[in-house]
Amino acid sequence: PSRDFPVADRSARLDSIQVLTFPETGMHTTFIKRSWHQSTTYISSKFNGNGWPYIPGDTASVEATSWCAIALAHLSSAAKAAASFLIDKQNADGGWANAPAPDLSDWSTGPALLALRLIENNLPGALQTRAKRAFEDGTAFLLGSRTDFYVTFPAKVMVWLLTGGTGLDYARGWPWTPGCYHWVEPTGYTLMALKPSAQAQREDVRHALVKAEEFLFEHACAGGGWNYGENVSFSVKMPPKPVTTAVALAALQDRVDHQELTQQSLAYLESAAAKTDAVMTLSWCILALDVAGRQTEKICKNLVQRQQPDGGFGNNLLLTALASCALSAALGKNPLKFA
Repeated sequence: PSRDFPVADRSARLDSIQVLTFPETGMHTTFIKRSWHQSTTYISSKFNGNGWPYIPGDTASVEATSWCAIALAHLSSAAKAAASFLIDKQNADGGWANAPAPDLSDWSTGPALLALRLIENNLPGALQTRAKRAFEDGTAFLLGSRTDFYVTFPAKVMVWLLTGGTGLDYARGWPWTPGCYHWVEPTGYTLMALKPSAQAQREDVRHALVKAEEFLFEHACAGGGWNYGENVSFSVKMPPKPVTTAVALAALQDRVDHQELTQQSLAYLESAAAKTDAVMTLSWCILALDVAGRQTEKICKNLVQRQQPDGGFGNNLLLTALASCALSAALGKNPLKFA
């Protein structure tokens, strides 16, 4: 991508933003639209010629670039820049490292695939083909990096002898780093990336996704919501956290067979959103509640009040990108809603 992206593409970028239309409803007020415009313009201006960093001026990261790409998915220039960065930074094993770094692929593979899926239709033919191949390779990495409690061959044989093999087919999700315990957030990111994709039609991928969903359901907190990983630790029931709850709800949005848990978790999320001014929490609450069809107008107003005069939501581009996605959701275009 050209290093003059923010300047050379300014006219095309602003034109693209202006023609993007939202459905008109009572809650989609002018100030929310203006805030969304300002946030996308701010994100565009912080492209560093390679990708997007967390902090303007720093080295681009996979997570920040992925969410900035999602926020700007409607812009072909941003989509091409992000896809080029992600494809270039993909490791030989098919995964990504957030730093990025070779041979250290990690949880950021989930957000990278989520971004590639959402920007794919806005890519030119040759780049789109490369993006699809990168998505396939990333899926293969994720299938091979699920948490495994029985790593050694003797352990697997022992479990097989004791359970007839069923004990090896247990609920499990994804870790932050391969070889570690599974956690709610990386599992949620992977589910959001893969479930609506063509790769989910494969039997092995579909089976892994089902087992990851089982992991989330098994680890839900008493009374709804999710903690970071375990719902019970040293016999103590762990409390839910808003961001992890929102990530899990977004990842499980197409599951209608756990309504009591879903409704309890949504109620918790609404309560948590009313008690915070944190941009990340407000943004994730809006995204997850909107997916479920809940009203988010009050939360959006609080979020908009966190915006800086330059259009950003603080000095962290990840936060601005999440806020922009949340505002887009409030305006009728939620990037995390499954088609």
